[in-house]
Amino acid sequence: MDPATSIRRWRVRSVFTQDRARVFAEAERMISAAGLDGAVYLHSRSSSRMAPAHWPSWHLESMSTKRSNKYLAVIDALTPRTLLVLDDVETIRNYPQSMTRNIIVHLAPRTRFKLIAGGALVVNGLDDLYAPFAVLDKQILHANHYWCFSEDHREVSVFDGCTVVDNKDPAYLAAKLRPFILFDLEPDPGNEVQAQLYAALRAAPWLDRVQDLSDLRMP
Repeated sequence: MDPATSIRRWRVRSVFTQDRARVFAEAERMISAAGLDGAVYLHSRSSSRMAPAHWPSWHLESMSTKRSNKYLAVIDALTPRTLLVLDDVETIRNYPQSMTRNIIVHLAPRTRFKLIAGGALVVNGLDDLYAPFAVLDKQILHANHYWCFSEDHREVSVFDGCTVVDNKDPAYLAAKLRPFILFDLEPDPGNEVQAQLYAALRAAPWLDRVQDLSDLRMP
């Protein structure tokens, strides 16, 4: 695979599976082929580390304030050609908390090469989808801000430009996410929100969108 293809492939991707070590190993091969500046790995304080041992890593929780030494170290390490990996991304599902906003507003825009990963997709409600995918690009969910997305408004479909749909309909969300997600999870017992979304993701067809998302699409 030539470097240009590698860059396109790893520009935006999300991985929701219990076995993420293999994906991180593939990401590292893509970094080497593309000649990027390396990777920065952020993960939950409560999880075991799954990234390659030589990737510099910090806790997501340490990003709650812009004044901490760890936050400043991440800022220094990120360049426009660094792969930013956010593992355990369900940790930042709560948009109003400062940790989540700092990551979305201040860290993520520093590089276009990003990978999010986790062992759960949606923990409590479909609102939880906003923050992880806003890290990648707000165009994915077609929502400029959390509050626009969370109010469950109706919108003109991003697929045909005319049908009016609920912006948090599971099938509609699954179709939006399908081009950008690797998914292999089972819902938690009794979690109906997860069950509906996971089933929709497995059934979602690959659809072309009205908006130009070719810069984000996986090959």
